[in-house]
Amino acid sequence: MALRLKEKEPSIGTVISSPAFRAIETALIFSGIYKIPSNSIVLDDCIYYRFNLQTLHEILSKVKDEVNTVTLFGHNPSFTELIFALGAGECDFIPKCGVVTITFSVNSWKEISRNTGDIIYKLKP
Repeated sequence: MALRLKEKEPSIGTVISSPAFRAIETALIFSGIYKIPSNSIVLDDCIYYRFNLQTLHEILSKVKDEVNTVTLFGHNPSFTELIFALGAGECDFIPKCGVVTITFSVNSWKEISRNTGDIIYKLKP
């Protein structure tokens, strides 16, 4: 999946992952393909324990606005539910290692809220 994503995206930007083993393992694989140092992966417990729109705001509030891309590695059903909350359009349940790319027309990560996203594409294994 990382190789397929790399065909579409030259960068995955800031990498933020759940601390769960499978999420970290996947983040490491993607980071390796993109030549991102493993020590730059940000681990956030919120993605594992209570990931929702509010915790997404907490996580993204720590990202500098000059960063254009953030890639999150986490779990369902939270990720699928979040896509609906962002108003990003139709999205089936995201399978393990599925990728959904969402774009936002905002000037700051803090401006992301309900109904502000648009799905650009989905990749399924």
